[in-house]
Amino acid sequence: MESRTTRIGLWIWTIGVVLFLHIPIVIIVLYAFNASNVQGWPITDWTTKWFGPAIHDGEMQQALWLSHLSHSQSMRHASRPAL
Repeated sequence: MESRTTRIGLWIWTIGVVLFLHIPIVIIVLYAFNASNVQGWPITDWTTKWFGPAIHDGEMQQALWLSHLSHSQSMRHASRPAL
């Protein structure tokens, strides 16, 4: 059994790692809604104008399809029972 100090330290370390991994993703999502061509803080105007051209772009559609195939194959592989 770990000591109370060890458990608190591991809890703090875990929270730090999770934040380190997720904060950049949140920032990228926020930038996706920025109306300006130049990224800066604070974000003054919000828009979804970038999503329309991205959705209708053939290369983007192919990339999304490839991501879908990769995900479905990895899930199929992970769900197979070990021999």
